Amino acid sequence: MRPFAAFLLAVSVVSTSPHPAAQQQSQIVPGVPGQPSPAPPSQGVPLRDPRQTPVPTGTGIIRGRVVSAENGQPIRRARVTANSPEMREGRGTLTDEQGQFELKELPAGRYTLTAMKSGYVALSYGQRRPVETPRPLVLGDKLVLEKIDFHLPRGGVVTGRVLDEFGEPLSEVMVQVSRFRYFGGQRRLLNAGRSNQTDDLGQFRVYGLPPGEYYVSAGMVLGMNQSISGISTGYATTYYPGTPSLSEAQRITIGVGQETSNIVFSLSPARTAKITGRVLSSEGKPVSGVFLMVRQESLDGMVFGGGGAPTRPDGTFELSGITPGDYSIDVRPMNPNPGSGNEPEMASANVTVSGQDISGLTLVMSKGGSARGQIVFDDGKVPQSVRPSAVRLFANSTSFAPMTIPGRSSVKDDWSFEIAGISGERLIRAQLPPGWALKSVIYDGSDVTDRAIDFGTSGELAGLQIVLTQRQTDLSGTVVDLRGNPIKDYVVVVFAEDNVHWIPQTRFIRTGRPDQDGRFTIRGLPPERYLAVAVEYLEPGEETSPETLEQLKSMATSLSLAEG
Repeated sequence: MRPFAAFLLAVSVVSTSPHPAAQQQSQIVPGVPGQPSPAPPSQGVPLRDPRQTPVPTGTGIIRGRVVSAENGQPIRRARVTANSPEMREGRGTLTDEQGQFELKELPAGRYTLTAMKSGYVALSYGQRRPVETPRPLVLGDKLVLEKIDFHLPRGGVVTGRVLDEFGEPLSEVMVQVSRFRYFGGQRRLLNAGRSNQTDDLGQFRVYGLPPGEYYVSAGMVLGMNQSISGISTGYATTYYPGTPSLSEAQRITIGVGQETSNIVFSLSPARTAKITGRVLSSEGKPVSGVFLMVRQESLDGMVFGGGGAPTRPDGTFELSGITPGDYSIDVRPMNPNPGSGNEPEMASANVTVSGQDISGLTLVMSKGGSARGQIVFDDGKVPQSVRPSAVRLFANSTSFAPMTIPGRSSVKDDWSFEIAGISGERLIRAQLPPGWALKSVIYDGSDVTDRAIDFGTSGELAGLQIVLTQRQTDLSGTVVDLRGNPIKDYVVVVFAEDNVHWIPQTRFIRTGRPDQDGRFTIRGLPPERYLAVAVEYLEPGEETSPETLEQLKSMATSLSLAEG
């Protein structure tokens, strides 16, 4: 992250609504007190029912080439995709023998264009490095964008072997190559997107890696550890060069297209344990035919596992070969049948294994909690241009555990809704057609839009009110230096002045990248006082880090966004 030493942020603040409006322009110098005044609302975008409208087509065209960054040779049959908020489905095509592509009949909008090919690092338009937010392409009606070219670098490769404590090869060991990334406001060690199992010689090969610093780790698939002569032995998750501790792991640096070989290390032996118990329904009856999924999680974000076992006819289960660590056990129906009237029941538990067997674990399933209420509109009128079926509601978990289900939602014709199958702390969110935004979630007269609601294991909440609006803030502008020269490549970070909003899944922090003309646009921020700053580079997700925002705060420009 490097802020520009000096720049001017030319900002246009617009608040859209279904009523006539004007637009206000201002130039702000970072560090100088002041803010633009709230602007009156502008004409909103008509909303169309996606169920009554065919897939949108238009008159725009995007053309370009995909070539190798190494030698400039065309990359044949590379896949190029275009995605836009204005389209419910993306468009795609393949390059020809010359590496050329053409995307036709595109409606006007802002597009993210991505090119990918096996063995190469996938890149999106405007990315100078793989770990970077793409730049949007703005396409107008009857507009042809030419020479939108991609230079794909070869992906890096890591090869090596995994051995046991005696130097013998271990097969069917899961190998992951991971790097630190920002997630949920913190730097966490996350899988780089590829993994590999060792063969009969203990060999592995992970390919297609962007340049960077990585950690290599290996672990047995749960259930593969064995019990020999009554002694339960197995292997703990181990980091290269052969340690179960991340703090003692050795990083490896991979350059563009570089192959790093001879990553050879032995897994750390560990005493294993069994977990036995039974699964009961919400009525207290044994449950057969459900599957227990076991995952090992750690504070650094690594997740190993994917193993598990089904319950027996009497509802009992046995999980074997579990090495010491913290685990999550999730019980899911093997053949869920949503909408049948018999909603599936689920259960979960967290256990800590220290090498001793755990017995008598009882998991009681439930249908989870539910949230019910009414969708209303801030102008008091029910729109005729959108149907309830076009609205999807979610109850997002505030934790970062994988496999967390955001509930099963339904919106009826009278705009009443229910979100079922939820537990724990949740935030209510909505996926809406273009032109609409979530304004607020009200419960018992209080705004709980950005406050987690605790449903426990089976809590029920009625009387929620979800308010939708077409009045959306629109923040756009350009970045220039103090001499007035435009800066074409940058990241604008806009975040709430009040750090109470610096939380995971916040609606009050956004970033913007310039389009092909150097202009950024950020839509849909809630009304609030904000700070804005432009930087040369920011890793995706880093804007959610409170430490990063504290660093940027002293260099930022203040502004206010108000509703209509």
